[in-house]
Order: sequence, then structure tokens, then C-alpha cells
Amino acid sequence: MLYSTPIEEIDLRTIGAWFLVDSMVNSFKTNRLYRSDKDNKYFDFIHAHCDLEQTLITELLHHKDETKISSCIQKWLLTEIKFPEPSGEECASYVSNLTMYACALIELGLEVLTESDVNSILNKVLPRHKKTKKGHSLIQSSEILLEKTKAAWAKDNYGKEKISWEQFYRDILTAQAKDEALINKYPKYAEIDVIDPDTKAIKKRFQRWRAGDLFTLEDFRVYIAILRLPYKDLQQQLGLECYFLVNIFTYVQSDLMNNGIHPREITELFSRYPEYKDLVNTRFSEFTKFGQLTP
Repeated sequence: MLYSTPIEEIDLRTIGAWFLVDSMVNSFKTNRLYRSDKDNKYFDFIHAHCDLEQTLITELLHHKDETKISSCIQKWLLTEIKFPEPSGEECASYVSNLTMYACALIELGLEVLTESDVNSILNKVLPRHKKTKKGHSLIQSSEILLEKTKAAWAKDNYGKEKISWEQFYRDILTAQAKDEALINKYPKYAEIDVIDPDTKAIKKRFQRWRAGDLFTLEDFRVYIAILRLPYKDLQQQLGLECYFLVNIFTYVQSDLMNNGIHPREITELFSRYPEYKDLVNTRFSEFTKFGQLTP
């Protein structure tokens, strides 16, 4: 396995993203940060992907056959792309499919480590295309996450299908003002007026997120998850990392938009996420049975 190979024995010309991922996973294994055989199998599964990438880089160095890259991408990512001059549409497809595959790998890992898929939400936050009077727009994954979070809160807390954004903001501020652990860490939240909270600042923050700005994991704990769990418990919730994956989706969607890809096409590209989720799960299942990574 790769993680047992000393660095001095690795051809530095073959080092790519695989090396960083392999090093990170190796630290987990070295420190035994896993609880079960399935956890261990998952880390080996990731190592197998690293091994695959290093092998492909090595073969390319020796044979310089660009057609081999295309065939490997087709086989492993189910994506057609022709080198040396792929089209803009091919590049968009490759980037989005690679993103979805990588996120499916991470989401699987969090499911394995937490023994639950309750926080696996990427299937539920796929982007939507919207036609407006001014043309076409993309509702990105970050905005859909916030919309669904508000809708779930309306149903669970009010028994309604929806509430206003203003009410949602007020509920968040009230939860912050009543959380002792949060106030101990950030004293400013003690100043919130729970009777009539000022929502101007939080409204601007949410508008930025809905427009595609990325949020930190701490942002998510303080402004979203605080409605469901006390802040002191949120710092130990590994499953919350699944929500942070929404940032990756949003970033790539924004980048595709900035490079001239039509919102309708971006929506169609990301609609394939369930396919990649199933693909990763199937490959992991086969790996746990036979110990080999297969297409």
C-alpha cells in the first residue's frame, strides 16, 4: 500500500493531489483514529484511489499518451473529454463530475465514521435553473440549503409550510442570545435583544450566502445548527462536515457561471450527483468484499 512507502522511494515527478490526500489519511491510520473494521476499510479505499492516480501519472510520464488520459477519465469518472484540446463543454463536465465524485467519497467517509447518513444532504441541494425577465439565473446549492433549512424549521417549530426570512432571522438571534456556551466564547451575542432583535446584520449575511458566498463551519454552527443543538454540542458533531461540502458545490457552480457555462447546463451537470453517489457506494461495497478498486 502507498502509505507504507518511504518518501525517498517515491518518484517526485509522480507527486500530485494523491500525495496530499494519502498523507492525510495515513495520519488517521497511524494515530488509529478509527473505531471499526469498516472505518479502516474506508481509509484503505481512499488509499486505493491515491494509488490509482499515482499509477496513471507514472504511465503518462513514460508513455506520454494523451489518449490514455481520456480513456481513464471515461472509465473512472464516466466523462468524455478529448485531449490535447478539450472543448469548453467537456471541461465543464469533467470539473463538475470530478467534484461530485470527490464529494461523494467524502460524504461516504462521514457516513462510515459517524455510522449515520442523516447529515448526507448533497442529493437535496442540487442547483436549479430559473428563467427570469432579465434572462436566466442559477439558484446555487448554498441558497437551496438555506431555503430547505428554513422550510424544515417552519414545519418542525411552527407546523407551517413556510415562514418569512425575517421570522427565521429572529429565531436564530434568539437562539444565539440564550446559548451560554456561545456567549462565553463570543460575548457579543449577550447583547442581542430577545424581545425585538435587530435583524439588519444577519439579513445581509444571509443575502451574501444566498448569492453564492461561502460559509465557514463555524458560521454554520453559529447561524444554522444553533437552532437544533446547543453550541457546546455542535463542536463535537463530525456529521456537520457534510454541510460544509455544500461550499464545494457552490464554489464550482459559481466558477462555471463565471466561465460562461449556461445555468441550465450547470443544473443538468449536477443533476447526475445521485449517479456518482451510487457509483462510489458500489465501488466501496466491492472493495470491502474483494480488496480491490474496480471501475
